[in-house]
Amino acid sequence: MSNDAAFQSNMTKKMLAASLKKLMRQKPLHKITVQEIVEGCGIHRQTFYYHFRDVYALVQWMYEEEMDSLLVQGDTASCWQDKILQLFNYISENHEVCLCTLNSLSRATLKELFKEDLEGAVREIILMYGENMWDSMRDDRENMLMDGDNISNLKRYREYLTHFYTMAFAGMVENWILGEMNMTPEMIVEYMERLIADQLNGARMRFDLIKDEKPEIKKPKSQFENGSSAT
Repeated sequence: MSNDAAFQSNMTKKMLAASLKKLMRQKPLHKITVQEIVEGCGIHRQTFYYHFRDVYALVQWMYEEEMDSLLVQGDTASCWQDKILQLFNYISENHEVCLCTLNSLSRATLKELFKEDLEGAVREIILMYGENMWDSMRDDRENMLMDGDNISNLKRYREYLTHFYTMAFAGMVENWILGEMNMTPEMIVEYMERLIADQLNGARMRFDLIKDEKPEIKKPKSQFENGSSAT
């Protein structure tokens, strides 16, 4: 496909998505027809099926496209807090559409679409607040105070925390969309940071206790350090 054809195809998809979003603000997804979508943007019905197999495929493409755009914006954000607030701003601007999606599709669908944005921010928080612990782990590895198994376990723990908090905050975003949380995005971001920081501070304390209880493994001295000389 040439660049011009690809550009035209993408523009057509965006027109269809814009028409769909207008309809999603008015009625449940299962009541929206392809005919209504194409009439809303002046595109032939056959053109719709050239790009999408059904309405749900268009919904999937619409969110993927807009989440990709949000990720690009996130790359220019100065900190992880701004990335999360950008996501909440998107949801606020498209609240009726997101609510329609939650009520029409499985809730896991919308969570999965927001997951990448949230995961990047959560990973950034964990790396930031756990930096001293991860550095200490590397130093202890070099000094032979920790074995490879313990290092691997702590790395797995970091990945576990990333996954756990990503899914937890995806659930909070869902509750916020449904109006079940009487909190501002700024408050959610603040509590999110505080919760992860407290978790990692506790992990650091446990790590230090384990390190203090573990006997130091001393490196063997060379024959020169032992005072012997070569003959």
